[in-house]
Amino acid sequence: MSNDLGRFGLLKILDFWREHGDVLDLPDLSDEEDFRQWCRELISLGDALADMTPTNLDDKACETLLKIVENDEAFTAFHAILSALLSKEMLVGSIDNDATRDYAEKVGVDPFTIIAIITTVVRFVMWIRERRKNKEG
Repeated sequence: MSNDLGRFGLLKILDFWREHGDVLDLPDLSDEEDFRQWCRELISLGDALADMTPTNLDDKACETLLKIVENDEAFTAFHAILSALLSKEMLVGSIDNDATRDYAEKVGVDPFTIIAIITTVVRFVMWIRERRKNKEG
């Protein structure tokens, strides 16, 4: 984690994304293991990016996502929630609070952090889909 992002840091981050843009190739989201591997790649890139920023929030987000990915039971729940959200079967506000609390306890993370991470990953996937759609259309 650097102390000041500045112009040089921003250019470094943009170069980084140009090099590692293949993470924008979404996996088959219905395949839990494909999605888990993609999350691992995302975490690896996120860790590298977090080292370039002056905040530690991104470091903590990557740490939390790694805890989720490495816990089979938690990842299955995470994948199910994301799949439902991405298929529009549910809205973020309709996530079961008790299930989220249980799930958060399994990985030792605050439930609000879990919801924030789920929301962020859903938005990221939706952004990728929209970007792809705009290129095709």
